Amino acid sequence: MKLHELPKSKNYKSKAKIVGRGIGSGKGGHTVGRGLNGQSSRSGGNQTPRRDFEGGQNPLSKRLPKLRGFKRGYDLKSVTLRLDKLNKLDNKTVVNPMNLREAGILSKSLPVKTPVKIVLGTEYKGKHTFEGVKVSASVKAAVEKSGGKVA
Repeated sequence: MKLHELPKSKNYKSKAKIVGRGIGSGKGGHTVGRGLNGQSSRSGGNQTPRRDFEGGQNPLSKRLPKLRGFKRGYDLKSVTLRLDKLNKLDNKTVVNPMNLREAGILSKSLPVKTPVKIVLGTEYKGKHTFEGVKVSASVKAAVEKSGGKVA
């Protein structure tokens, strides 16, 4: 048996090549096996960048305001409306989020799936049908008293 015929042991792991030790070392000299330019040629550049990294652009988490009452669209729990705001609508109109948006009572910049809750206001004169909105118990009583319907 010769030395090169010996079987490798189970836990054998060849040593990593030491780079950057002169031209004659096999991986020495100018770029040391990293290529020319770019992130992976720099020190620490072979790791994946952080999750919100946007290629040097200021990330979204830093661009959004953090204080002074700023509400992100997805943080909005629900929109509360007073019942007397609905006096602008025709009596035959079905009160739902889409019709409120078209009538200009709800802002069009709100997310479409934002829940709407209607609470009691001063005077209600309509006979509307309410669908797809939450109503308080006092509103339900006031609507049914005036001839409307809460579905």
